Amino acid sequence: GAGHSTLELAGFLSIQVVTKPAMAGGLSFKEVEEKVRASIAEFETRGVTQEDLDITKTQVLRATYSQLNSIDSKSGVLGHFSMMKGDGYGLQNEIDRYNEVTAEDVLSVYNKYIKGRKAVILRVEREAKKDDDDDTPKSVNPHANDPKKTEAQYEGLVYNAPKQDYITPSVPAANAFKLPDFYTEKFDNGLKLIGTQSSESPLVYFYIDMEGGHLLESDKKVSTGTAMMTASMMGEGTEKLTTEQFSRELEKLGSSISFNSGTMNSSIFVSSLSKNVDATLALLKDALFQPRFDAADFKRIKEQTIEGLKSQKSNPSVMANKAWSKIMYEGTILSDYYYGDFKSINKIGLDDVKSFYKTYYSPNVSTLVVSGDISKEDALSKLSFLKEWENTNVVVSAVPELKMPSKTVIYLVDKPYASQSTIYAGHPGPKFDYKGDYFKSGVMNYTLGGAFNSRLNLKLREDKGWTYGARSGFSGNKQYGVYRFSGEIKKEATDSAVQVLMEEVIKFSNTGITQEELDFTKSSITLSEALDYETPFDKLNFLNSIIENDLPKDYTMQQAAMIKGMSVADINAVAKAQLKPDNMVIIVVGHAYKVRDGLNNLGYGKIKEITVD
Repeated sequence: GAGHSTLELAGFLSIQVVTKPAMAGGLSFKEVEEKVRASIAEFETRGVTQEDLDITKTQVLRATYSQLNSIDSKSGVLGHFSMMKGDGYGLQNEIDRYNEVTAEDVLSVYNKYIKGRKAVILRVEREAKKDDDDDTPKSVNPHANDPKKTEAQYEGLVYNAPKQDYITPSVPAANAFKLPDFYTEKFDNGLKLIGTQSSESPLVYFYIDMEGGHLLESDKKVSTGTAMMTASMMGEGTEKLTTEQFSRELEKLGSSISFNSGTMNSSIFVSSLSKNVDATLALLKDALFQPRFDAADFKRIKEQTIEGLKSQKSNPSVMANKAWSKIMYEGTILSDYYYGDFKSINKIGLDDVKSFYKTYYSPNVSTLVVSGDISKEDALSKLSFLKEWENTNVVVSAVPELKMPSKTVIYLVDKPYASQSTIYAGHPGPKFDYKGDYFKSGVMNYTLGGAFNSRLNLKLREDKGWTYGARSGFSGNKQYGVYRFSGEIKKEATDSAVQVLMEEVIKFSNTGITQEELDFTKSSITLSEALDYETPFDKLNFLNSIIENDLPKDYTMQQAAMIKGMSVADINAVAKAQLKPDNMVIIVVGHAYKVRDGLNNLGYGKIKEITVD
């Protein structure tokens, strides 16, 4: 891909290429550079067509509208233009500025700034496996050891700290936020629909959530990773359009259609300018009902998936997630990471993907969310084609009850020469509810690990300086729930961080919250809730939660009333019931040689060293 960034003094064009190493059948560095330079030369020969210009201008228009959806992004745009131009921001002026660009303008910029120019080329390859235990940082800067010299213009400068002369605003009263109006519908084939209209920007979003995903791979006839690969193939064109043609049509419209799959579901996300909804939904219809399933596309997707598995081996967060799944969800389908492994992915053929699509893509386990600049009447009319979606009566198997660990155990995954350790720690928790144990646990955890000024973050980040951020939280759905802490910790402090984490959890479980902390929690949670429904995309997420969990229209009012009425004793009772410091699974991904001894000395018995694929 290519991109252009502008700063105060200059801009720069960047081109990024990702390829397999030459030794694994990919391109050599020389071949990559030759192809990039050939592409640049082709740009000059081919020129810029009117279609190219139209696509670019449509993409810019969509991005311009998108960045003005929230208060935060609006303030950022206004501040940036005020600083850089000094004359404020005008939306129509910005749109006109791009619409006036011609093909001649583009080629003029190419000739002035790109053609014949030198480039900085950064080459990054997978590091060869080391045989020794040398984790000393190595600089790739050729000037790293040059003597430091102070330029004359900086000599004698004195820093004068600015005076902060401002008045701290008063905190407004925390009142419950009233949900935006929404409508619901159910088609005869079982598809449930929920939507809301928002006309601040001419954008429309659609989200189809199909329950199942990895859970449908519990039948051993379906290899782990099939759901994910099926979703990947669904976005590769239609019976009428190749992958390239499908992508090109979406680019012309300034629209996007993406298929995804994870642990609990498969999904489709669609975004469109409101004026292009009809054409976008026509492409969605063909993609959903007549996917291409081309053999060459499948081969490429499978190769990319396998390369992704290789990359995951160097990603400590993915390694920690895999280890967490392996231990926390032992005895369930969830213990296998949804992405699959080399063995399971290699088993999957194109016919397996076709079978998964035909069997499990069904409206009876699906919900459709609509948000943006479209009325209920128009939405129902334009989406009526989904009534033709065949119901295959999918049944999603229930996840067995998660087993509470009998004691706290530390598991170590070796990530040689890692400069920091990724730490997960937690235990099973309550399933999702909007006013029971799950909800109350979330309120309780806000002080412990849910906010920036929570006890865990203040202790590990502000006090100790061991991390950029540490959080804990309860997450859950209809099937299961967990409590989990996560943080990236400086390697040398790995064992100390685990010790501090456990001390804070034990302390909170035993002595609970203060009145001052509870007052802050009540105010912060209630006041911040308004931003949860601000943009059309935010509304999409909360509407999906409403229809997925069958929540009442006044559930936010009920929650606000509960929070307002909670006492210190109430919070402390929840903490004592829901925090299980004696039954924790602690996952550490880090340099085993450096952190092993410290972890073994924490008093939780001999650590268990495990591997992940």
